Amino acid sequence: MAKTDPAAAVIAAASALDDPDARTAARARWATGRAMYELAENSEAIEMLSSAASIAPEVGLRQRIETSLAAALGASGQTDSARARLAAIEAEPADDFVAALASSQTALLDLGGGDITRARERLRAAIPLLLAEPTALDAAARALGNLGNCEMVLGNLTEASDRYEHAIRLGREHGETIVAIGCQQNLGYVAMLRGDYPLALAALDDARAAYEGIDAPSRNFSTLFHDLAEVRRLAGLGPESVDAATISLSIVVDGGNTERIAEARYQLALCCLDDGRVAEARQMASLADEAFRAASRTLWSQRCALIELESVIADPAPDTETLDRAARSIGGLVELGWTSLAVRISNGVAFAAWKSGDVSAARHLAAVPTPDHQLPILDALELEFRDAILATSEGSDPMPALRRGRVLVSEHGNRLRDPELRARATRLGHRFRQLGLGSAIERGEAEMALGVEEMWRRNAGPARLISAADPQVAAAAETLRRYVVEHPDHAVSVDESAEIHRLEHELRRRSFRSSHDLERATVDGDFDPSDLVARLGGRHLVELFDVREELWAVDVGGGSMTLRRIGPTEVVLAEADQLRRRLGRLLRPGLTPARLETRWGQLVVDARRFAERIGIAQLRGDVVIAPTPSLRAVPWSLVTLDIGAVTVAPDATTWARGVERVVLDDVGVLIGPRLEHGEADGAELLRRFSGVTVVSGAQSTGRALADLAGRTQLLHIAAHGEFRSDNAWFSALELADGPFTLYDLEDVAAPDLVTLAACDTGRTAVDGAELTGVAPAWIHAGSRRVLAPICPVPDLEASTFAGRYYRALIGSSPERALRAVLVESLDNEVIERATAAAFVTYGCDIGLVSNGQEDASE
Repeated sequence: MAKTDPAAAVIAAASALDDPDARTAARARWATGRAMYELAENSEAIEMLSSAASIAPEVGLRQRIETSLAAALGASGQTDSARARLAAIEAEPADDFVAALASSQTALLDLGGGDITRARERLRAAIPLLLAEPTALDAAARALGNLGNCEMVLGNLTEASDRYEHAIRLGREHGETIVAIGCQQNLGYVAMLRGDYPLALAALDDARAAYEGIDAPSRNFSTLFHDLAEVRRLAGLGPESVDAATISLSIVVDGGNTERIAEARYQLALCCLDDGRVAEARQMASLADEAFRAASRTLWSQRCALIELESVIADPAPDTETLDRAARSIGGLVELGWTSLAVRISNGVAFAAWKSGDVSAARHLAAVPTPDHQLPILDALELEFRDAILATSEGSDPMPALRRGRVLVSEHGNRLRDPELRARATRLGHRFRQLGLGSAIERGEAEMALGVEEMWRRNAGPARLISAADPQVAAAAETLRRYVVEHPDHAVSVDESAEIHRLEHELRRRSFRSSHDLERATVDGDFDPSDLVARLGGRHLVELFDVREELWAVDVGGGSMTLRRIGPTEVVLAEADQLRRRLGRLLRPGLTPARLETRWGQLVVDARRFAERIGIAQLRGDVVIAPTPSLRAVPWSLVTLDIGAVTVAPDATTWARGVERVVLDDVGVLIGPRLEHGEADGAELLRRFSGVTVVSGAQSTGRALADLAGRTQLLHIAAHGEFRSDNAWFSALELADGPFTLYDLEDVAAPDLVTLAACDTGRTAVDGAELTGVAPAWIHAGSRRVLAPICPVPDLEASTFAGRYYRALIGSSPERALRAVLVESLDNEVIERATAAAFVTYGCDIGLVSNGQEDASE
């Protein structure tokens, strides 16, 4: 009985509704009633199914129909009647299958009534019997989907995913298309609960496309867009979340259910609030509050009142009257005994007052009584934040509270399961950092600003790298690699692209299963600027950070430390992005030599202007740049062409943990597939060093890469690379056995020096509080320095560049070798200059690189 399109099922069964054969007519009415139920036409479904049951000529058929009737009764709110019918069937079932069918339907009522454990027990007992009946696998698919719902509500996300996937397979095979799509939607919700927003959005988008293909009922679309709005909001996609919530609201408005409309308005208020639409958020919350009060739904009414307070927090400049009203509301929370909530809200409002310059109001709002019981992690964080606000507003030192807050976020924040709680922890961390930096700027204390920024930066590397030793993760990664190798042209095939997408989802899902209990390795101790100054010697370090949408810098050099404002962050980011894009255009074919020269000249001018923009043009000598994550992919060697050699560091602390000398006893070269000039890289290294191992062709696998990395001090990888802006964890190197992603790096022993002669491997992305990308992943895996390009580079010129770089490296440092190649290339063709400018050397300080064999001979 195919139910791909419920409306079509109604039409198909119409001719047999009054068939002279009672069995045929009963089945036709049963099919019609079930289709009406799928279309949410519950009254019509009940009438049709009652009619079908009344004419069914045999007990087994009648009881099957009555289980469907019970579902429609339950959906219309007549749960007592539904339970009575099902209890009668279970008391005298026609056979074991009918008993299982009735039990699974009763479980659905238990689930709706909140008895999740009982529902799960019933479904676990019923599903094996349903699966054993070949003609009823559609019912088994529905039961599996409901069991998945039970597991999800109970927090068993792994089991929920398995049940949903089983239900999807059965649903697609046996006509339960809406069940299959619904379970696909629920898989997206499970991904959201894990905090895997890219996977959640992809799953929900797939479900939306599938619903549109069958003209699904409006209730399916309303819940889908509700979920989409929630995921987009948590993922920080403000405008898109508002759009989805608006669509969900418009659908439920058409349905006329007052309470569902209020719930949709409440969600839209949340989305507007997160998107900065404060006035709209207040309006929606007010309308929802009226409906909830009328329905005596006190808890939801209180939630709407909280949006008013949250809107004050989001207001960039709340006036005195608004702050006074917020203070009264916070006092009401304290009187109700909601002290923890009062602390959280008062902190947010106090932070808004502090940002607006009302220090007195900030101090008053932050003075909420401390709860006298053991606090959960987020409440403890809020109290530390309160202490930091009070210290700042009173002119005392906020650093002790900031340090305690950073420890709490670092050690405990990643353990939070609920995505809303993780989002709160991330927002709190951002507020801690902003408060500390803002306080340092107000005081004009460069050392304090650098200390705050270092405190938050040095634990921002990828903490969720997954162990490939986990058999499920290893199997998922191997399946993905094998498919990519077997379908090299997948980008031109819709079906094959979809399969790649699905396999990536599976790897992410498996990895979250094995990683959600992993703890982040934290860096202990305070930042010591004296160590940094001593390490710098005659060099300069510039660390960039943004506060209140303004870019600032701390300059360290010449024994002093200064704090200065650069300008609007948005303007600087736009100029940096333009630099990278213009450099990338020079490396693409199609321009005449004259046009190349003209564009190169303009690029050099733009790079000098950028140096002036960030205030480093006057410097002379070697420089260390510790940029914000969004400014990593800048051609820094070109920007500092008139200044000196440049090292790009993740943070000052990491850079200062350098070494005086790296001795290259063993060198590894891995040459990936489809590189026309890759062998030249190996030949050049063989000429420069004696202990060189070259792996190429079919041998250039992930296992070979790991082997080379574990026994060499320098690893040169020449391969095609891909940066995934949608999900930096799948940024990859193309190897003979498929893509080598960040997931594959966990069990790799990183060498001191890594050269990535692979496109875009120098680019980075920020995932929550973590910095991800191929180059940062190698640094956090243990490498001291990574050389990588920030845009696509041609094979031949990359190979030529590598030869010149290694010739300059021995007896020098990576940054000075890179500068030497760039200066040398200025007399060559534009494409050689642009290739050298595309590479960035990234990591900690290295005084000197030497050849181990030459050292031994000396």
